[in-house]
Amino acid sequence: MPSANSREQLRLGVLENIFGPDHGLIDPATAAIVLTVGSVARIDQPSIRTLTKYPGDVHAPVASASECPSVFTRTGICDGRGGGLHRSVKPELVAYGGNNLLKLAVPPYDWGNDPHLGEPSLAFDYQSQNRLFASACGTSFAAPFVTHIAARVEHMFKSMGTPASLNLIRALIVNSANHAQVARSFIESHRTSDAELSILRAMGYGKPIPEAALYSAENRVVLYAEDEVAEDHYDLYELVLPEEFVRGSGRRRINLTLAYDPPVRGARKEYLARTMWFELFRDATARQIQMHQAGTLTTPITSETLSPKESRLEWSTVQSASFEARNSMKLAKNGVPRVFHVLVGCQKRFPSGEDAFQRYALVATLEHERNDVQLYEAVRTQLQARRVQTRARVRV
Repeated sequence: MPSANSREQLRLGVLENIFGPDHGLIDPATAAIVLTVGSVARIDQPSIRTLTKYPGDVHAPVASASECPSVFTRTGICDGRGGGLHRSVKPELVAYGGNNLLKLAVPPYDWGNDPHLGEPSLAFDYQSQNRLFASACGTSFAAPFVTHIAARVEHMFKSMGTPASLNLIRALIVNSANHAQVARSFIESHRTSDAELSILRAMGYGKPIPEAALYSAENRVVLYAEDEVAEDHYDLYELVLPEEFVRGSGRRRINLTLAYDPPVRGARKEYLARTMWFELFRDATARQIQMHQAGTLTTPITSETLSPKESRLEWSTVQSASFEARNSMKLAKNGVPRVFHVLVGCQKRFPSGEDAFQRYALVATLEHERNDVQLYEAVRTQLQARRVQTRARVRV
């Protein structure tokens, strides 16, 4: 229980506590290929009004602000040291799991539940209480939300006659996630030394949006590919940008998400038999990128800086990062869309004794902040026109 003189100090103390050793992940949440789900608070106003602790309070003090990490959620490490799970993004996702308040009736104070702060659930003792629903808190109430999205994605692909792999399901869910701005601002303002790392440790890639995992929209187009790549090789994709995306003003975002399922060995310290990564190149031809990878290019080229940084993600089996542009200069030259390529690489860590090819799913999203921008039809038409003319992938 953090000591505090105000509600603001209480919530800051809660934030610092979740990065301590008592809030580290425990099995099975550390498993490399599963999606691990943490909790954020939906509501921060309780029903209890009479018991207060701090001057000026009307309600009993609540642990977490709305959309911020719950007091009971657990955090990953992702500290950049060593390898394996110490550097993987965990939890990958968060969802609403409830909130706690201070029980103030009798000292010493402790955390307590309030019906307004919890998440709706079936009542365990519904027969004796003659009540079907109840309110409860915990990450156990956040995880089913993500499970439900996974089931909907799986069902959608089955109904179309093209079953999705588990890699594609994971990639689409993570690709749909984002952080609430209020939560980002809260963490960035209080953990200024490394806000990006703190956000990843506490909330992963954010809270998934079911509709974004299932569908494209007029101003947000989702592209995906399922493939496999040999160990110590890479695949190269050309990302074609429509004119509707690059021209004019407004924030534009290219979001990339990679999911793969490498062989694992629990008896080894390194754990993952293979690691994968992706890079985004701009204004470079496929041949230049091939020569760059081979070390034979006279003038070296560099990939674009993505957020989060590649070094934060390289040990995660689901990786998601974005490239943003607020004007057309990054996306077009003399009115012509620039050429973008996505490189997907695979590195062998130790012999796995299994097939040397690694399965993966890659999802790319083109998103414009303006709702009146018509991207979907432009991308669909462009893909149909280029299907016979170019190869989307180059294997080296």
